[in-house]
Amino acid sequence: IRLLLHRVIAMPNPSASDVEGSIDVMGDWAAELSAFVRAAGLDSGLHDAVLTQFAAASAAGHGDAAWTRIAEYTADDPHR
Repeated sequence: IRLLLHRVIAMPNPSASDVEGSIDVMGDWAAELSAFVRAAGLDSGLHDAVLTQFAAASAAGHGDAAWTRIAEYTADDPHR
């Protein structure tokens, strides 16, 4: 089977979204991670900062976009 795996070509599903992880989904993950770090008594500053970018992007109506778009948003300018 291993010798044949390189011959298998995955056919894309035309109805599937190109977004692997949306802003809203990854924002939920970031919130859980931030809470976990805080509960462990660690500095959650970095995680909280990233979480504000997810929240700003979602508030701007881009929750279904790819999570990498958070780089376009900052907490002080959520409607950019």
